[in-house]
Amino acid sequence: MKHSAQFKYLLKTGLPAIIISFALIFVTQAAFAQLTTHRSIIITPPTIEHTLNPGESAEGVLKITNNGSEELSFAAGIRDFIVEDTQGTPIILADDTLASKYSAASWLAVTPGTFTIPAGETKEINYYLQAPADATAGGHYAAAIYEPLGIIDVEGTGAGVNTQLGSLFYITIPGEVVENAEVLKFEIPGFSENPPVQAITEIKNLSGIHIRPSGTIIVRNMLGQESARSEITGKNIFPDRSIAYLNTLFEDSNFKFGRYTAELSLIYGQDNNLPLTATTSFIIFPWKVALGATLIVAIAVVIFFLLKRRKRASKEKSTTQTTPPVNS
Repeated sequence: MKHSAQFKYLLKTGLPAIIISFALIFVTQAAFAQLTTHRSIIITPPTIEHTLNPGESAEGVLKITNNGSEELSFAAGIRDFIVEDTQGTPIILADDTLASKYSAASWLAVTPGTFTIPAGETKEINYYLQAPADATAGGHYAAAIYEPLGIIDVEGTGAGVNTQLGSLFYITIPGEVVENAEVLKFEIPGFSENPPVQAITEIKNLSGIHIRPSGTIIVRNMLGQESARSEITGKNIFPDRSIAYLNTLFEDSNFKFGRYTAELSLIYGQDNNLPLTATTSFIIFPWKVALGATLIVAIAVVIFFLLKRRKRASKEKSTTQTTPPVNS
């Protein structure tokens, strides 16, 4: 992975040194392997979000730990990002690509711009955030990117920002923002032989700000009794994008039978008072077990009637043999 000269290492000279602190930083872990060398980088904290009024500023510290066996050098830069898939994967954008409505790259800076971390040590990176006086209400987004200096092979899951290590920043500017969302999908297979079953939920954010829906899926049996419950939480949904959630129901059950109704109940919004609801029904029927039991019962019934018929025939034969002949 080659160092890109296009990244900004700091905000331009003249901008305030204190900059709006709002950062959503992944607990990121990337494993790098080259020959026998072990490379592992962890970025903390996991998530930082800030709500700032226009003109306000903030600052904070990111920690990058080198758990590998040799020192590593990095260059830091700032970019805008968006999310396009339903898994919430961030995509780092080229300069001046994201619409100004959501862009926050010019609000953010990190220092130092380049740094080296010895094996087994942690480096603190300072970030500064400054919201412009004319910042519009809603969500604004940027990413601090850390690129290795030199070429390093990448192994494992990585930190997840376009093959780069990164920290995502989510900034909320208060004000009048339209908040709206919809359930695009709430599906469970209509028929399953045995538990567990998978519920797929897809939520689309129609707001001008990111949202983080949270709530539950409650499953009820034919008598209306609660049979299972699963939580949905923890994923920011970028404006005009959707996120898919996968929940496993009846994970600890070995046997279920009958028709069930699943109820989705979520809340979202800056005051967490906007509802999202949906329902779906499904059937769990262990047909192989039922077929086996039916065959066993059928065989038992056949054997019963055969034995009964044989007993009757034997009785009739015995009666015929013991009856004396009638003299005329």
